[in-house]
Amino acid sequence: MRTAFFLGLCVVLSFAVPGGASAQGMGSVSALRGTVISQPVPATDFSLIDQNGARFQMASTRGKIVVLSFIYTHCASVCPYVTVKIKAAIVQKEVGLFDSWHFLTGSPDEVQKVWSSYGVGVHIVTAADLNQTGSGGMSIMQGQHDEGLNAADKGLVMKIIREFAGGYMVTHSAPFWIVDASGNVRAILNADASPDDIVTDVRALMHG
Repeated sequence: MRTAFFLGLCVVLSFAVPGGASAQGMGSVSALRGTVISQPVPATDFSLIDQNGARFQMASTRGKIVVLSFIYTHCASVCPYVTVKIKAAIVQKEVGLFDSWHFLTGSPDEVQKVWSSYGVGVHIVTAADLNQTGSGGMSIMQGQHDEGLNAADKGLVMKIIREFAGGYMVTHSAPFWIVDASGNVRAILNADASPDDIVTDVRALMHG
């Protein structure tokens, strides 16, 4: 794998918990739309560099609800949809609750360790791979994962693919991890989740 080309990122989106509401992050399991983790497990701590060059540690989000995801910077398939769905989820949230959005990276070894600790199994297929197998090239890479996106958001996805995609497809399980205020993974959402699904799970842990 050409690691410099396939640059992996961790995306951390955090929301402040209203005073007195779900202070321990327990939330309402019945309201969660994602796959519920019956026995919540602690979100593995890690330390990477954010988009501003500052060191970020996952443990610093304790006391907040977190949406955690993983993308490749030049992926032409699911990753642009994941990113735009997170953006759309921010727009739907109540004013004042959205706290921060971090794009995190590090050395290849650091990034791979984080991906592995969250059980992200990654499969990368390049345009050359598809052409060699007669599978239709890049048209297949641009699969649709646009559930819940409006026309403007779909247009943004296509713009990202045109301007930044590097000619390969990445598939991995559970693009969205929902972490409660106690730092436990409570639910996971797949690539077909909508922004409303993300918002619903965040609200469930805030107000449950």
